[in-house]
Amino acid sequence: MKRWLLPWMVHAGLVLSAGEAVELTQVDDHLGWGWQAQVMRNDLITFAVMPAIGGRAMQYDLGDHPFLWVNPAEIGRTYEPSADAPWPNFGGYKSWVAPQGQWLRGGGGWPPPPTLDYGEYTATREDGEQGQVTLVTTGPVETFERWQAKGLSLTRRFTLRPRSTQVRVEQRIINQSPHPQVVANWDVTQVPGVHAKANDPDNFWVYFPVNPRSMFGPRGFFVFASDGRNGADSQWKNWASDGIAGVQYLRRGGKIGADVTAGWVAYVDERDGYTFVKRFEVSAVPAPGTWPDGGSTVQVYTNGAEPYIEIEVLSPLVDLQPQQQTSFIVDWYATRIDGPILKAGTAGVCKQRLSLARSGARGRVTGMFGVFHLGTVELLGLPSADAKAGTKPVSLGSYYVSPREAVTLDVEVALSPTVGTLVLLLRDADGKDLGELDRALVPAVEPEKR
Repeated sequence: MKRWLLPWMVHAGLVLSAGEAVELTQVDDHLGWGWQAQVMRNDLITFAVMPAIGGRAMQYDLGDHPFLWVNPAEIGRTYEPSADAPWPNFGGYKSWVAPQGQWLRGGGGWPPPPTLDYGEYTATREDGEQGQVTLVTTGPVETFERWQAKGLSLTRRFTLRPRSTQVRVEQRIINQSPHPQVVANWDVTQVPGVHAKANDPDNFWVYFPVNPRSMFGPRGFFVFASDGRNGADSQWKNWASDGIAGVQYLRRGGKIGADVTAGWVAYVDERDGYTFVKRFEVSAVPAPGTWPDGGSTVQVYTNGAEPYIEIEVLSPLVDLQPQQQTSFIVDWYATRIDGPILKAGTAGVCKQRLSLARSGARGRVTGMFGVFHLGTVELLGLPSADAKAGTKPVSLGSYYVSPREAVTLDVEVALSPTVGTLVLLLRDADGKDLGELDRALVPAVEPEKR
C-alpha cells in the first residue's frame, strides 16, 4: 500500500513511537530447518546466521517477506569439509575470497575452498552504542593444499540497530599463512527468482547505476564469456536516460560484471513490491589491476536450473602479507516499494524522482520513495544562490514514514521567493538527519504574457 503525504503534519513537538530493542538469541532448529541459528531481530527485521554451515546468513526478512533464497534440497544438512566432495549450495549469503580464477593451485576456479565455505564457524556477541548489537562469526583456517587460500580464515561482523532495516556486514580476510596472497572480499548473496508455488521469474529484477565513464562501454557492464548462452542476453537491460542498468530474471544461466562507482545495487520483487539494497564504498577507480574480474565492483549471476539470482559485491584487490587482514563493509537495507530503482542512499530509494510543477507562488511536489528507517520525512526549501546571506531553509511540511510502506509524495506547497532547491530528508525519532532521499531545483516563475 502506498502512502499519500496529505495532509502535512507540523514537525516540531511530535514524538515517534520507539522501535523495539535489538534481540540476539540462539535458536535450535530455527524455522524447522534443522540448523542451530543465531537470530537477530528488531521490530522491522529478522536476520539469522547458521554457524554450522560456514557462518552463512540464511534469513533477512522485512516483516514476513524473505529476501534470501534457501535451497530446499540442503535444508538441515551439514558437511565435513573435504578436498573431493561436491560443493553444497545451501543458498543465502556467504563471503568468498576473490579472484575466483585463482582459487585452485595450478589454475582453475571451482570449487571454492571447502573449510572457508562450509566449515563450522563460532559465534559471539558484542553490544554497541544506541542499542545496536553485533554478531561476530569466526571461521576456521583453510587447511587443504589444493587451494591457494590455504592459511586464510574469514570473519564476518553483522550489526543491527533499533528502528532500522540496516544490517552492516563487515567481511574480513585474515592471512595466517607464511606467504603473501593477493585477495579481495567477495559478498555473494542468493535471492529468490520465483515466488512460492509460482513460476514467475520475470517478476524479479536487479538495478544498478551505470558508471558514466565505464570501461565496458555505454551499457556499463560486460557479459562473462562462458555465460551468454541459452538466451541469457535478453535478461540484461540498460536505461540510458536514467543512468541505470539491470537484469530481468528469466531463469536463464548467465552472468554480468559492472564497474559501478556510485556504490549500490538493488534487488526488487516487482509483484509484491519489496526492495533489498546493498550499499558499499568504491575507494578507487575500478580497473583490471585494482578490482577482480577485469574491474568488477558488482556482479549479477542468474541460475537457469535453480530459481535464484546472485547479487555480488567485490572489494579492491589487496596484497595481503602474512598476519595481516583486510576488511570490506557492505550495508544491507530493505524497504517496501517496487521498481525501477533510480537512486539509493543511506535514507532510502527513489522510484520516481522528486519533481516540482510550479504555478506562480505555489507548486505541486511529487515523487515515489521507499525508506530504510522508521522516522519522519521533511521537505525543505533551501535558499537560492541569489538569496540574502543568512537566509534559512524553509520547512514545507513533514510526515511519519516506515520501511513497511512505500512513500508517495503528491502535495501542494507555497513557495517563498527565496527558495531555490527542494530537498526531501529523513530524520529519526530524535530529529537526527538520516540522509537525503532526493532533491529538485525550483524553476523560475515564468513572466506573464502580455
